[in-house]
Amino acid sequence: MESMGKELLPLIEKEARRHTMPGLLDSVDFELSHLSYDAGIIGAYHLIKDALDVD
Repeated sequence: MESMGKELLPLIEKEARRHTMPGLLDSVDFELSHLSYDAGIIGAYHLIKDALDVD
């Protein structure tokens, strides 16, 4: 999936803009993640940390 990112990113942005209210994504930049395979783990960590209100 990671190697397909450059090809998929324009398609993802196009579909996101198609399904979002006009103007809502004007200040949003679509970029490839630099976190690679760690993105899911880091996101899960922050969701749990926020839910538990831990610093």
